[in-house]
Amino acid sequence: MPEDRFFHTRLRGSQKVGMLSWLERCVWEDMILGADDFGVIPWRAAKIRADNVAMMRESEEALAAAMETIVKAELFLGFEHQQNRYLVDPRWQDFQKI
Repeated sequence: MPEDRFFHTRLRGSQKVGMLSWLERCVWEDMILGADDFGVIPWRAAKIRADNVAMMRESEEALAAAMETIVKAELFLGFEHQQNRYLVDPRWQDFQKI
């Protein structure tokens, strides 16, 4: 996984992002940073919590709820593969150049 993820300035002006709470936005940013080269990340709050020391003070339930809100906002889409749940960023190829 590359060390150079890119947050395009147009993401700041997105209405979908603007509707997120502070915690939801932090989780969304963590999801982008933690995604693989195809914009996919496991749908597990425990992974978000384990990958970011600042998230350790948040409960897994709060992180899971934030992930649900992000999916409802269609910033990430959920899918299942081999009985595991994943999330993918639908606009990944618009701003990530791997």
